[in-house]
Amino acid sequence: MGFHDTVGLALTLECLAWSSAALGEIERAATLRGGAEGAWRVVGATDILMHGRSTRDLLAAQSKPGEDAYETARERGRGLNLEETVAFALREIVPGARTVGKELEQLTPREREVAELVAQGMSNKAIAAKLVISLRTAEGHVERILAKQGFRTRTQVARWFTELQARGLASSTVESEQTRV
Repeated sequence: MGFHDTVGLALTLECLAWSSAALGEIERAATLRGGAEGAWRVVGATDILMHGRSTRDLLAAQSKPGEDAYETARERGRGLNLEETVAFALREIVPGARTVGKELEQLTPREREVAELVAQGMSNKAIAAKLVISLRTAEGHVERILAKQGFRTRTQVARWFTELQARGLASSTVESEQTRV
């Protein structure tokens, strides 16, 4: 088992965000700041998020008026999991190379339905009953969603799909009980 120092990672990401900002790499700094916020949330240290206010102020001052580049990049960073954040910090990946729409396109229509039900907190058994499929088929759909999206947990699927819905990139595909009656 590896050693995971999430607090150390969050602090390091904060420092990297500052360094990138000082170098004028606004988008990179904002993405790192978003990644740091995600790391702080993992450890439950939401009060420390205020620590990054000066980074945000520095980046906002460097941004051109009317541009929302900082917030866009920060949101992108907050959407990365810890492994992706580390890879970005090490310049191994470019966030946004996989677009959200393409991520959704990787799923079949049925897998999209299952992802939505996972986001609603339904178990595999409840999903199977709702979609009138076998339990094993529901489990298979969930496993394929996890594999296609590179997730390890249902919570990651739920968070991802809920964010897509909030951005208007995923519409409800599951027929509600009221519409069926």
